[in-house]
Amino acid sequence: WVHPELAKVSRVQDHYRYQGAGMYCGQTTTPLSNDERGDWSTMPPAEGLDHSNMASGRFIALFPNVLLSILPNHVFVMRLEPIAPGVTREVCTWLLPPSNPHVADEDFATTRDFWLDVNGEDIDIVQRGQKGLTAGGYTPGRLSPRFEEPLHRFHNMLADRFTGSSRIPVGDESDDQPLYGTGVNPLPWRRVEL
Repeated sequence: WVHPELAKVSRVQDHYRYQGAGMYCGQTTTPLSNDERGDWSTMPPAEGLDHSNMASGRFIALFPNVLLSILPNHVFVMRLEPIAPGVTREVCTWLLPPSNPHVADEDFATTRDFWLDVNGEDIDIVQRGQKGLTAGGYTPGRLSPRFEEPLHRFHNMLADRFTGSSRIPVGDESDDQPLYGTGVNPLPWRRVEL
């Protein structure tokens, strides 16, 4: 598996689309797993969260360069700064809820180390993917509706910009779908036509 540490917390079978209208892509994991690696959960959760928010994590890409990982007890923000062709600096920030002003240094360090491990996996995945794409042997094909719908959405955003369109990409079809998860995956796997 390409993402073993993150998969212990955010299992692929628990992912579902989290998408409103706008220039972003998102997914939710419900429930967050604490089975094998509970490093993300060492700090106390924010006060006042309902069951859904206590059980879910949101992962959002704000284009062009911000990634948000929103969990019950913190937000991990990653800003990507292009330095040169093929070189990007990552600036990471952890946001803690105001209801938890005094988090133990050890608890924060455990959570920070979890994200550093996950981010190390991300860097490896991206670098190997880029190396494969630039090697010249890759033949582009259809995207996987199950796992690459956000990539398709991003391609459409780029195409719109290149052609001068200023439309805002639409979100999920139904306004009555829960935005934050429900403790069980409200959107089980379904076929999405791209």
